[in-house]
Amino acid sequence: MKDQSERVVLIGFMGAGKTSVGEQLAERLGFTFLDTDHEIERKTARTIPEIFREDGEPAFRQIERKVIAELLEEEKKVVLSLGGGAYIQEEVRQVASAKAEVFFLDISWEAWKERLPTLIEGRPKLESQTLEDLYALYQTRRVIYAEGSKHILTDGLTIEEVVEKLVHTLS
Repeated sequence: MKDQSERVVLIGFMGAGKTSVGEQLAERLGFTFLDTDHEIERKTARTIPEIFREDGEPAFRQIERKVIAELLEEEKKVVLSLGGGAYIQEEVRQVASAKAEVFFLDISWEAWKERLPTLIEGRPKLESQTLEDLYALYQTRRVIYAEGSKHILTDGLTIEEVVEKLVHTLS
């Protein structure tokens, strides 16, 4: 595995399965798994909704950029799951593509809508938006996720099947 492959970054829309896939992929590769949202909460001693509510989204995005850059600089043999909005930031795209193999876990809108009821809690972007607003956000982000990443459509695949595709692509 080349040096860049010692860091794997998973991106995709909220609820696309980045954490579930990332945990199993890390186990399969013998890597550490880190979720950037959990790392932000650990480093700030606050929840993501608290940061959004108290400081606003711009402050959250600044913290997010800093944490991602630090993790990609410090960690090796890591699978890093980014929050759904992280990769929309140019600085995050640049550091991720320079330091890691980036995979876009894509999910169709129809498959995502089926998951929506289980996703709302703890996700500030979902709490106050209409389905139309969410669809516009989904479409906008998909275009950005496709930049500088390898695409994996997850519809109809088990977590194990997605992991197998990722392992095959990395080897």
